[in-house]
Amino acid sequence: MSQLWARLTVICFLLMIFAPPLYQVCRETAEKGRAAEAGVLKLLPGRSRLKQVRGVRDAGRLFARPEEIKAFERRIEDGQYLSRALRPWVQYALTVWLDTGNEKALTGRDGELFYSEEIRALTAGEAARGEAAAGEILKLRRYLASRGAELIVMPVPNKAYIYPERFGGAAAGEVQDPSLDLLLQELKKEGCAVCDLSPLFRRNRDRDLFLKCDTHWTPYGLSLAAESLAGMLGACDGSAEEKEVRV
Repeated sequence: MSQLWARLTVICFLLMIFAPPLYQVCRETAEKGRAAEAGVLKLLPGRSRLKQVRGVRDAGRLFARPEEIKAFERRIEDGQYLSRALRPWVQYALTVWLDTGNEKALTGRDGELFYSEEIRALTAGEAARGEAAAGEILKLRRYLASRGAELIVMPVPNKAYIYPERFGGAAAGEVQDPSLDLLLQELKKEGCAVCDLSPLFRRNRDRDLFLKCDTHWTPYGLSLAAESLAGMLGACDGSAEEKEVRV
């Protein structure tokens, strides 16, 4: 009996490996011109290019360029019939039944969704990212100043930074973002105008500032940000209406 189960396991494993590409080939063969357009033969040099080879340098140009290989891989990924058919169901199962989310969204408490990159940014503790970002922003500020424009930076706090307990924290509280702290420190040290929304959002965290299933602000969160920025513009120039503002 053990040998029978072992053979069945091997057969199932081989079917899982070979069935998707075989199905893909059959579908592409049924569609006229699809296999020739997206197949691997597209990356190989034709007879006319082979005749032009006169030395090692010409032979090196026969190989596909990295961007061509990446484009081919994207076409393969986008053209997978089984993947396109199964992906929505797998994502639904991961999100609704297993509460794990997918590559871009993670599930918090009560079905609230969080952008996976913002969770990684908060848990990585990479303060150097803030310093690097500050350097690029200050370069932009100097360029704008040379053209008579003033830069105002408004870092946008993410949902997990304001509501850590909604993602999975034991209790409400403030989380630290070393990269954001260093970014604000470097910008303020150089005299760059900064409209920091984090304290304002934290003071109003008893209300919903973000949509439950998205990273965008609610109308209330948007109004808070707009009022804060408008107040800063008025304080900088006396009146926000008298100054041309571009966002």
